[in-house]
Amino acid sequence: MKIYYFFVFIMLLCLKANSQTVRMDTVNTNVDITSYVMTEGKIVMALLGNGKNKEYTSKLEGDNLLLIKPLVANPPVLNLLIKEENGNTHYIIVKYDAKMNVSKGFFDLRKNKPLPETNSIEQIEKKENKTKSDSLKTLEDIKFISGEKMYYKSLAMQKGKVIIGMTNVLSRNGHFYIRFDLYNNSSIPYIVEGQSLQYLDAAGRGEEKTALELIIISSNLPRNIAPKSKITFVIAVDQFGVTEAGKLDYYLKEQDGRRNFNLKFSAKTLIQWEN
Repeated sequence: MKIYYFFVFIMLLCLKANSQTVRMDTVNTNVDITSYVMTEGKIVMALLGNGKNKEYTSKLEGDNLLLIKPLVANPPVLNLLIKEENGNTHYIIVKYDAKMNVSKGFFDLRKNKPLPETNSIEQIEKKENKTKSDSLKTLEDIKFISGEKMYYKSLAMQKGKVIIGMTNVLSRNGHFYIRFDLYNNSSIPYIVEGQSLQYLDAAGRGEEKTALELIIISSNLPRNIAPKSKITFVIAVDQFGVTEAGKLDYYLKEQDGRRNFNLKFSAKTLIQWEN
């Protein structure tokens, strides 16, 4: 641990020597809320952890807005290093806050923050209320589909004594909801490291296959799944255009284990629920 902090200290000294400004900040996250990080200049590098973690998803929007969202509840604390084109560097601690609300999801790292216009405060409040309303709808939809009957019993995979299956799909309020049932019939807990979802579009003649990494905007997947238990969990993604030939690729990774799952299923399951 001492070696780790020594390394961080040396890294900060190097960054300070080679950049205009080094700032240290903390960004809170929650599995039901997307956190927004805005910088002064164009972001040329954003490194979250080692860049390979499966507990978080991050996406750059435009030049100076970074979106961060945990895929599981209570993920480990990570480091985030952001470097701007103007030389400014931000060393950020990304941590989970179970009590975080939507209004706390915006982190402005700009030096000179623009003053609000006359009516912008009201606009911001309306936007925050809409975001809270959308989040509540998402949670209600997850609760609804979790209680629905199973439709796709055959889309399952087994690793040892752990079985996972995709059992239902729902399209509602601009989102796709995909339900999974997981059976941990083993005698040891299943600790989730992360999950991800990709859309693979089939290539036409003379075309290359395209892969779209989908941001999981909400999920009720627990991190610790007890032995001899069964859980139902749901992932939610924004609706997107799909073709009948497309495929969905879901990946669930176990922490420090080999019981990893890669479920592939046809995008037709989404098309029939589009509205």
